[in-house]
Amino acid sequence: MAQNFSGIGAICLPLIFGCGVRMLKRPEHPISWLQLGGIMAIVLQTHLATAIQSIVILIFYAVLALIINPKSRWKLVKNGIAAAILCIGLSLNIIAGMLELYADNIIVPVVAFDLKSGKGIYHLLYLSDGGWVNLFFILIVLVIMLSGFKRLSIETKATGLLSVVLFLFATTMIVDWPTVMASNPILNNTLQFPGRLKGPAITAALITIASVDSSYFSGRVRRYSKPALVGVLALFAFTNMVGNFRYSRNASRQVLSSRAVLPDLKRTKKLKQSLTEVMRSPLSDRTVNLITKSTPDYMPATRLPNQPVYGEYQRQIIRPSKNSSHVNRFGYEKVVRKHQIVVKWQGNGSYRTIPIAFYHNSRFQLNGQKITPKRAKGILRLPLVREGSGKNVLRVTYHPRVISRLLLNLSMLNWVLMIVGMAIYEYRQRKDD
Repeated sequence: MAQNFSGIGAICLPLIFGCGVRMLKRPEHPISWLQLGGIMAIVLQTHLATAIQSIVILIFYAVLALIINPKSRWKLVKNGIAAAILCIGLSLNIIAGMLELYADNIIVPVVAFDLKSGKGIYHLLYLSDGGWVNLFFILIVLVIMLSGFKRLSIETKATGLLSVVLFLFATTMIVDWPTVMASNPILNNTLQFPGRLKGPAITAALITIASVDSSYFSGRVRRYSKPALVGVLALFAFTNMVGNFRYSRNASRQVLSSRAVLPDLKRTKKLKQSLTEVMRSPLSDRTVNLITKSTPDYMPATRLPNQPVYGEYQRQIIRPSKNSSHVNRFGYEKVVRKHQIVVKWQGNGSYRTIPIAFYHNSRFQLNGQKITPKRAKGILRLPLVREGSGKNVLRVTYHPRVISRLLLNLSMLNWVLMIVGMAIYEYRQRKDD
């Protein structure tokens, strides 16, 4: 999953599958509302896309549990609603962030995945960089399912089936993703790239393999099954490490590409050596100040575009920002200071598009006067201001809604109350024992 939040979110998936398996395995108490609500809140705080995947996984297990265990339906529904309420209470800060971002803003991706070229889709034939390991585990699950389906427990069958289905959905074997994504903008913005489904697929595959009882095997196979599985997992860890190394190395090579912003620096051999030293050292202020990421994932826009907006981003923000005032007296000097962006430049009294994106609740102060800028022409939401002659100073701040601040404080309070309540409960339990 590389070193991104999809990979970090995948760390939480075993807990989600554990809650799903519990629905099938413990009909007398299918859901612990405190457990499920707390886990889902942690997943939401970690990665929103993983949280959406987790909800789909839990719905799958819940539907099976409602069908298989009719006597415990009320308990499952009641505790499920309680878990949802707890999760919402602990995730009010996420709701506040979504409210700030999407209530009065149009948010668009800067670079869209070109699914037609295969990016963002897991390919069975492209098994370099450790991709073959994922297929290997899926094949093991298929062998287990086909050779001894009747001997497996209901929860193992469900998890194994889910792993295979999710893995197939990560490819184009059963879904024509380029066509589906092009015709469904909501799914495109939510899932973004189907290859991320391999995370829950492989997690479910590993859980399925680990859930197989030793009695499933016989003779020598039983004796060597666990050592063999440990060896395969060690191989998986090594292969994944090699894949991540290659991924990081390729990413570092792109630092000097035309899409990277290296302000006030000429691309010389000495610069390459300096960058190599920086990339190999721990993250520091020097790293952040030297290299600026040139492509954010999303930006505010004036309307929904029909194509990626990277070209306009490059033209309206990147190139003007490279004209630093230290090099060009007609360029810009940008500084982030005390919760505000300060932009300085030399003007001639005309209208000027400032190379910064702004949101609905952004506030502007030009040369000491509060202003409400016009929107520049184009898709990206950039301010158009009437500059003064000579030196201009624009200060941009952001003022969140009162309700958003309230939700943020309530979320922190709810976490504190839950932790304190759990501590008191645990103390009383031990005291009674």
